[in-house]
Amino acid sequence: MVFFVFSSTALAQKDEKKLDQVQKEEKLDYFEKWLKKDAVYIVTPEENEVFTALTSEEEKEHFIEQFWRRRDPDPRTTLNEFKEEHYRRIAYANDHFHWGQAGWRTDRGRVYITFGPPDGRTTHPGGGTYYRPAEEGGGSTLTYPYEEWFYRHLPGIGSGIEVEFVDPSMTGEFRLAMSSQEKDALLLMPGMGGETRWELEGMQLRAERVRSMDMLRPSGLTQGVIPSRSPFETVERYFQLTHRRDVPGAKLKEIVTLQLSYQTLPYTYRLDTHWISKALYLSSLTLFIRKKDLTFTPLGNDLLRANITVYGQVETLSQEVVFTFEEELNSAIDRAMEVREREKIFHYQKRIPLRPGRYKLTLAVKDSESGNVGTHNILLLAASADEEFGASNVIVFDRLYFTDGQPDLTKAFNYLGGVKLYPSVDNIFSRERPLYAYLEVYNPAADQSSGAPDVTLKYAIRPEGSEPVSFTDITKRTGASYGDRLVVLQPIPLRDLAPGRYQIEFKAEDLIRGKTVARKTQVEVKP
Repeated sequence: MVFFVFSSTALAQKDEKKLDQVQKEEKLDYFEKWLKKDAVYIVTPEENEVFTALTSEEEKEHFIEQFWRRRDPDPRTTLNEFKEEHYRRIAYANDHFHWGQAGWRTDRGRVYITFGPPDGRTTHPGGGTYYRPAEEGGGSTLTYPYEEWFYRHLPGIGSGIEVEFVDPSMTGEFRLAMSSQEKDALLLMPGMGGETRWELEGMQLRAERVRSMDMLRPSGLTQGVIPSRSPFETVERYFQLTHRRDVPGAKLKEIVTLQLSYQTLPYTYRLDTHWISKALYLSSLTLFIRKKDLTFTPLGNDLLRANITVYGQVETLSQEVVFTFEEELNSAIDRAMEVREREKIFHYQKRIPLRPGRYKLTLAVKDSESGNVGTHNILLLAASADEEFGASNVIVFDRLYFTDGQPDLTKAFNYLGGVKLYPSVDNIFSRERPLYAYLEVYNPAADQSSGAPDVTLKYAIRPEGSEPVSFTDITKRTGASYGDRLVVLQPIPLRDLAPGRYQIEFKAEDLIRGKTVARKTQVEVKP
């Protein structure tokens, strides 16, 4: 006699595997339902292609999350108004437009979900007598049940849009009409009446009217009082009403929000953050693109031009978008100096205002001519400033220009001290000319009697890894005082230095408080 003994542990594991399988199948059903029902009218072909190619649940969940965020009209709020409105429209369509299938599947449901409620709506549930306007030929006829919807304006389509839905089967299935003739119940019934004025006066045969409907003229999707459209315009309008629309924004935004990685366009960047007040920082994002990596096309007889698009999105670590920017840029070079010009660097700078905190900056840069794209994810730190004494990081420059008047810090490359500065690409400098260092020292204490700060400023440059021999005092040669900060703009001669890597260190000492702050940066001196 053989006995089979089943372990309770084995049974539990079997049940657990079965439960996992059920959950996976439900998850697959959920993703398929989302793509083919929830978002079917608003997902773009590109998004559809990307989503279909995803393999893991985590990727698909992230895609759906980003899909709704990309359409959120105000990412700063917790409520996604677009998503809420979209699902409200689906519910309304299911309640009002079903006829044997779900309302969201019908033509009326599709138009309602895609474009929202019409500004005007006329229903003729039983059909009846219809007096044609002059542009449709005049006369009267009997119609199938039909509805007319009116939209004052549809983005990307036009203004004064009239949409007709007709139920020729008398079953409640209202279909989007491509021609105003589709609601005519007597059109294909000669001898039963329904002639147009043109037909009554012998100016047109009914067969010609039927043929004109087959040619999609005149259209039931009229705009204003225009009598008719060409067949091509009618097909285009029908296409616009029944096909997915692109998401406003840009292709680069999809790359950023989908977190796709592209590195076909190389570029480097630096990020410098300056304290404005206790509640605000200003981050300067500087991009460096080698012109030889860009595609230049002819611009007239003497110039070549490259077009670049930059898109950036700043979000908190909890994924709340706080700042976005998108700019179309161009770089021109002289044909006669093309070889030399292509060895130079294209500079771009964007100023980003931020409240104190930690952020993620996602960046995409595209060469418009070649289509090459480069992306980066960057941690952006706007730390709370030391209320007593602090300093910015040190920025080194190889180009400096003086400007007139008060600097506009919202504009690229403008800094305090009335200067326009271009940060070095790689912190590599030649011995033939000095480099320039920029530093801001924050919140020095003021002397009670004079009202002026009492701060000493020094710097030292030494080979990397060694200790400084001595500091150079530059207290009396600082740039300017701006109330709550001192601006240091210091030229540093390099002619006596041997080629190699060096560290530059600045020290600021507040003699009133007895506090010291130090900042360092590394540079390389070449022959």
